[in-house]
Amino acid sequence: MRKPERGEEPPEQLVECCWCAALGPETDLQCGGCQNQIPFCVVTGKRMLLADWTTCPSCRFPARMADLTALAAAGGTCPMCAAQLTACALTATLDPLAPYRSGDAENRAANR
Repeated sequence: MRKPERGEEPPEQLVECCWCAALGPETDLQCGGCQNQIPFCVVTGKRMLLADWTTCPSCRFPARMADLTALAAAGGTCPMCAAQLTACALTATLDPLAPYRSGDAENRAANR
């Protein structure tokens, strides 16, 4: 059997690293600039973006606000904890990297 020829796939979108702002492919979870691990979105599996950051209200796993809101609007559940999502319960995270930078449990609790 012959497989159909595939057209050339479009190049992957480049987005900023949340740690150092170096550009990299949105599915690459290690920054080529600073070598830090980049948190990923529970909905898409892509890099988290500082300007589009939220967390699941139940499990607190990070997600891109636009993608989690769309999932909630479709009546979906969190891919990580299976909690029912509602768009009105989602809020943007103001300083998403605070718990990662300090490693301090007190800061993690404050961001919940």
